[in-house]
Amino acid sequence: MLQDKYKPKNTSEIIGQGENLRVLRQNIVNKIPTIIYGKYGIGKTSSVYAIAGEMKAEVIEINASDFGDKESVKRLIGNAMNQRSLFFNGKIILIDELEGFSGKDRGFVGEIVNIVEKSDFAVVITCSDPYDRKFSNLRKKCKLIEFNEINYSDMYNHLKSVAIKENIEDKDDKLIRAIARSSRGDLRAALIDLFTVSNGNLDSLGKRENEEELAYYLNLIFKSNDYSLIHKITDNAVIDLDELLLYLEENIPKVYSGDELALGMEALSKADLFKHRIMKRQYYRYLVYQKFFSIHKVAESKNCKKENLKFDRNQRILKMWIANNKNVALNEKIEELKPILKMSSAKMKKEMNYMKFL
Repeated sequence: MLQDKYKPKNTSEIIGQGENLRVLRQNIVNKIPTIIYGKYGIGKTSSVYAIAGEMKAEVIEINASDFGDKESVKRLIGNAMNQRSLFFNGKIILIDELEGFSGKDRGFVGEIVNIVEKSDFAVVITCSDPYDRKFSNLRKKCKLIEFNEINYSDMYNHLKSVAIKENIEDKDDKLIRAIARSSRGDLRAALIDLFTVSNGNLDSLGKRENEEELAYYLNLIFKSNDYSLIHKITDNAVIDLDELLLYLEENIPKVYSGDELALGMEALSKADLFKHRIMKRQYYRYLVYQKFFSIHKVAESKNCKKENLKFDRNQRILKMWIANNKNVALNEKIEELKPILKMSSAKMKKEMNYMKFL
């Protein structure tokens, strides 16, 4: 994949973070605990590894997905502090994606504060939003550096350079310009898109834009308590309501509980009811009610703002497709035999249980 092949090996290959890199390097040299924050795909983690490579320092990375509880973090850091590097000049402790820790063991963030206070090595933490109140104690112990979103010009120039090296044909640069625009500053996503479309999957750009748009509306529904803002943003927006319903069906039970779960699912069921009325009667004025229940009433069901959300798409349709494919051979056999045996499809299906030899 291009995002792996073109991962920065030194700071000169990091795009759009000139002054930030200088300050980060200085903090690492002086062992000042640092939080670097900003959007995904703008080079936060890569910058730490690039600086470490230039300093010939070892990176001890701690990622929420790799650890089940604070004790495992304690053990790793304890071992790192007690062991000398044979082939490196010092160590950097990298705590990646801080948000992932906050939803786990309640002692995780407290343990990270302990690491920051006691570490003999430089500690760098990456996250998207350090101003969450859960991180207030940690924030007081660290210097903050906000990484810049990569601008269109820098994004375009980098993608153009990669396309030339990879012999990717792009008449009039239309493809590269479209990817640079749709990436919204996320270089990792842009390289994934470039790799995907260069292999013939031209639908991927639109699909990712649609997923990002849905994620925006889902965050609005589950996180915002400003219902007038939700109405203002969504009332005139063109939203794929059918896709939104699938996401809501999957995520409401994960985000809501108790009374809010009951109210949320009731609102969703009413949205689904109007969806089927539209399909049956072809009366599209009901779209107003489908949108009202799926967005506004689901949002109003919550008791408080929800944090640290990761949205999954509903797999029901995929499972139905898999099940239907499994039955294709059986259905073909039924269609072949039912005129001979003079049975209905339902009767044949039932009798086929006794005719395994077929």
